[in-house]
Amino acid sequence: MQVFVITLYIARDGLLPNNLTKSYKSYVPGTVTWGIRITTTIPAGFLPLGQLADLANVASIIAFALVVIQQLYFYKNIQI
Repeated sequence: MQVFVITLYIARDGLLPNNLTKSYKSYVPGTVTWGIRITTTIPAGFLPLGQLADLANVASIIAFALVVIQQLYFYKNIQI
């Protein structure tokens, strides 16, 4: 669930394409939600459970790395 929020905020900050910030009337991030659903559903249908667990671990590391990269980007571009 947090991957939707992280991706949405990174897109709002300008580090991902702006079309990922589009939301439905209920303020649910539509483009991000559907993109991640499709990206995770396709491998889930074809891969064994062990490989899916490995992919989930890698995805957590990538999400953490994206947050760190975002923080470094803002630290570098901060104007005092």
